[in-house]
Amino acid sequence: MGWFVYRSVFGGFDDLGRVIEWVRERGRGELPFVCVFPGNAEHWFWSLRYSVEGEVGYALWGDKASGLEQIKDISDITGIPFKALVDRYVDALFERKEDDNSVSLLLRDAGSARPVIGVFYVKNVGIVGFGLVTDITLDAFRNFKYWREDQGHWVIRWRMRVLWLHPGVRDLLRNPGFTWKDEKELIDKLKSRITEDKSIKSEINEYIKSIESIVPKQGNMCLSDESKLLEVWLKINAILSDNDEVNSMVEFYGYAQSSVLSMFETVSISELNIDLIVKKISEELYFDEAFIRRFVNAVRFGNVLLVGPPGVGKTSLAVRVAKELGGDGGYMIRVANALWFRRDVIGGETLEEGSVKWRAGMLIQAYNRVVERLINGDNRPFFVIIDELNRADVDKAFGEFFAIFRSPNPSDWELPIDLVSEIEGHGERIDEEAKHFLENFKLAKDKYDDPSYPLRYIRIIGTMNVVDIRNLFIVGEAALRRFILMNIKCPEGDSDVRKFLDKTNHLKLSEESKKLIADFVREIRGQLRDKPPCVSPGAVKLAVELLDNAVGQGLLDVNDKKSMLEYFVSYLESSLGIVVGEPVKRFRRVVDEVTKRLISVSEK
Repeated sequence: MGWFVYRSVFGGFDDLGRVIEWVRERGRGELPFVCVFPGNAEHWFWSLRYSVEGEVGYALWGDKASGLEQIKDISDITGIPFKALVDRYVDALFERKEDDNSVSLLLRDAGSARPVIGVFYVKNVGIVGFGLVTDITLDAFRNFKYWREDQGHWVIRWRMRVLWLHPGVRDLLRNPGFTWKDEKELIDKLKSRITEDKSIKSEINEYIKSIESIVPKQGNMCLSDESKLLEVWLKINAILSDNDEVNSMVEFYGYAQSSVLSMFETVSISELNIDLIVKKISEELYFDEAFIRRFVNAVRFGNVLLVGPPGVGKTSLAVRVAKELGGDGGYMIRVANALWFRRDVIGGETLEEGSVKWRAGMLIQAYNRVVERLINGDNRPFFVIIDELNRADVDKAFGEFFAIFRSPNPSDWELPIDLVSEIEGHGERIDEEAKHFLENFKLAKDKYDDPSYPLRYIRIIGTMNVVDIRNLFIVGEAALRRFILMNIKCPEGDSDVRKFLDKTNHLKLSEESKKLIADFVREIRGQLRDKPPCVSPGAVKLAVELLDNAVGQGLLDVNDKKSMLEYFVSYLESSLGIVVGEPVKRFRRVVDEVTKRLISVSEK
């Protein structure tokens, strides 16, 4: 139990996703205040490092109110230095009520408060992120040990809930051994990470450049020009509206939180060679190593939902990571369907041999496996993989499940007390798993003083096909808040195809045939771009295997490129699972165009 809790009107602000939702929602009414906090690279790096290794998710910044520099303006309202920020903070969270000759400050509720956004500006580098100012402290007794005070004392200090950080900066913060010899070297490293990071979208870069062209670069300042304020807010809001960026931030600080909490004790994931695991999975499944690392970090923290087109390897990735992190017997996999009820997920009554019996669902089974592993000194997580999660009626099957897993964070998970009473009420008419659960529940209560403790070792990985993206809204926001969402996009180019063709030794295809297939896949992917159907790695592999089988049976001459391509196209179309509609027409149009071009080139 914490000593300090959020006021009821700001409840839920410990959830970064909800904080971002709140900031965006408030921005639809009154414009948020925006302040810019420039500083040298070393000060900013330690402030952001604090958000990973200190109070997770919170960056520190400050201002000098003494020393060699001119004393800052004093707020008329509070008497605290840095008038611009303090007065905006008061205006954002309080409303003034005049009564006779006195003025009272009344706390606004969450629906009328006005966010104060701080822009993180590193001198000689640029904007590296931004956050929500949450509290301001006037503190002459303590200093932040990583800020030099040879030219004045940092007496006023404020915390900011980090809303967004540049991916390049996140990578540096993930590395606890990262060092630099001086300010110039740190600036160079920050610049190189920001300019060379390929994961940041071009439009995000444009938003940042646009903000940099507007905001002041010297001294802590808050924007007062409404037109500039509007322009900066629109760019910030655009970044906060990008689901990939939001999910990456939730994942980033979730990983930091799990590291600080040391969630796993004796046999910890942290003891595994993550680099080796990532490399091995990348070679087997042809995923980008950076994506696999992000996924591994995400499941170390909490539940993850993999969303992407059919055949891109969502389930294969989930199973491979579960095997590596959970060890032997460290996972179970279930395929969701429309007939699922609460009894399939949690447990419940069922008819068996003419009588009512209580049968355990997959969560009870997972709980039992965790307790059994803990007793044997195995503190690794246990994974429950739910394939095609949205195939189930979410409200019907997962209502109580989501009450137990009320956020992506394992420390928030809790078993309902009445679940035990419900099972016990059936006496001997319960299955073996339910009997073990009652024993394990008591064991966990005695050993850990918390029967919900084993839940911390359970990880849910859900998968959902992007062709069913309309069902994302049927799944609902309440369900999605229980997961870190990760999108697997349809691959571009032919790198995955070439890796597969090079590493599959049993293929009878000639090198020319392999090159033709890789070129063909690259071309049609380039023509289709983001439009369905997705020419997925799974579909390509199946088509290649069928083609190779045809060659092995003597049905095809490997030197007859036209026939080879015709067979491959036929197998590929059947592997994609498309039968009618615009995707089929689009695929055939693109195939005809690419086939003519490749055959024409090869015949010259």
